[in-house]
Amino acid sequence: MPGEQPHILFIDSYDTLCRESLPGSLIHVIKNDQLTIQDLIQHLKFFTAIVVGPGPGSPLDENDIGVVKDIWHVKDRHLLPIFGVCLGLQSLAVEHGATLRRLKVVKHGQISPIEHTGSGLFQCVGEVNAVRYHSLHVEVSDESDMDILAWADDGKHENGRVVMAVKHRSKPFWAVQYHPESVRTSGGGVDIMHNFWNMAGDWNVNRSRLPPKWDPKLEQVFGPPWPTLCAPSRSLQFASSPRQVITKISVLPQLTSNDVAEMFGASKGSQAFVMLDSASSPGRYSIIASLTPTSIRLEYHLGDNFVTSIENGQKQHTSLGDQDIWSWTSSFMDQRRAVGGREDIPFWGGLVGYISYELGCASLLDSQSDGRQSIPDLNLVFVERSVVVDKETNSVYVQSIIPHDHLWVHDTASSLMSLSSFKVQSDDCPKTETYSKMLRKSSK
Repeated sequence: MPGEQPHILFIDSYDTLCRESLPGSLIHVIKNDQLTIQDLIQHLKFFTAIVVGPGPGSPLDENDIGVVKDIWHVKDRHLLPIFGVCLGLQSLAVEHGATLRRLKVVKHGQISPIEHTGSGLFQCVGEVNAVRYHSLHVEVSDESDMDILAWADDGKHENGRVVMAVKHRSKPFWAVQYHPESVRTSGGGVDIMHNFWNMAGDWNVNRSRLPPKWDPKLEQVFGPPWPTLCAPSRSLQFASSPRQVITKISVLPQLTSNDVAEMFGASKGSQAFVMLDSASSPGRYSIIASLTPTSIRLEYHLGDNFVTSIENGQKQHTSLGDQDIWSWTSSFMDQRRAVGGREDIPFWGGLVGYISYELGCASLLDSQSDGRQSIPDLNLVFVERSVVVDKETNSVYVQSIIPHDHLWVHDTASSLMSLSSFKVQSDDCPKTETYSKMLRKSSK
């Protein structure tokens, strides 16, 4: 595009950091409830395009969608190219005649093959396997103003054909339901963003729409442009030899992930506990962590120059030095890497917990932070002992990355086998107090 470096407006709906790269552009981020359409519309001329990010909730709920519902209806003199993701697609579609529906089977973090027309957003895009994270979808009729560009076939026993991408028939609006920014999306990611960028450029040029010179005072409203995040330092060296994963495998059809969780103390309110499981079916793996007082927990708050580690109830502050939190965490894991685990399961050990969305915008802290929050933006625990339950094969993997921890692996596998045998013997009877006592005994 001619002129100075183009500016993109990203409307964030309080969800994932879907800030996919657009070549040579400066991205400014606002929340969807930060400005009214009256406040926003006077500044649209400064932007080359808008990207509407994903978000929780419904496009029909004003508290969830904010100003997004209004940008689809600006007058022609304010019109500019817009690309929507997930909630962005749903809002675009329902504002132009589509019907919002709820999926029979939700798709949270699942990968689906995507069929497409090979045109528009999908020009020269081949096979697409995309990450989906939604419980709502749109039905597009011939009477609406939308054309369908892509879809997923969930099968007649689930959701049937689900719309995955649309475009407006006369306005420069495009959107996808899946997450093109996900690292697990292959095809239909950066390539569709580049196609959008090319189509946006053509649309602007054909209508002689050239944004005026950027006014630095606008950063008081929209904040500074989205920066390049620091990558982990190439000079980081492994501080220790890799740990060897110790694994024992059993086939235990009667055992459930809840049984394992109970054995590790899930029912004890004061017991630290970690479990990764799928909220949807099918979810093949469950990961249950056995934590100890020496399990290291990491906490970090935006704006701090240190990380807090908690071990045996003792807190210690470690300076970030010249690193950001991402490179510091990478260094932490480099020093604790493991080898030799089973390649057919998704987890051997490592950091488990949560990272806030805001942590991705640390350098935008001045414009988005209200000060240090009581809840950490990073809260992770380093898992060294775990059990992985494969619901498809009924295999149970007991594993540890603690050196010479064979005894724990052996004892835990034996306890799980005893639990499974007990369930087989009492399969025709309801669970009794005896079974509960068996769980508590096995956890000791």
